[in-house]
Amino acid sequence: MLREQCDHAIIKKGINGKGLSFPDRVYGDYHNFTLTNCKFTDFEEYVENLNKHLEYAIPNFQEADLVKLRFVISLNEDRIVSIRNSELTIEK
Repeated sequence: MLREQCDHAIIKKGINGKGLSFPDRVYGDYHNFTLTNCKFTDFEEYVENLNKHLEYAIPNFQEADLVKLRFVISLNEDRIVSIRNSELTIEK
């Protein structure tokens, strides 16, 4: 699903699991992805639309306690987005 929405992106799956993650205050499902070379002009609009597509395309997406997406913009720049129970937060 991420590959379809992130044109020309390199997607790497990070640590995923079920259980406790105290630093992130997660007690259930958590998923981490790094996306490199995504094409967008407005980052905020892009991630809002991505969140909507994920909610629509993935059954029970709203029940995932935490999904973290790290967007690598360049060697010296990245942006991090958290989606917690379908609520989007731009961390960086």
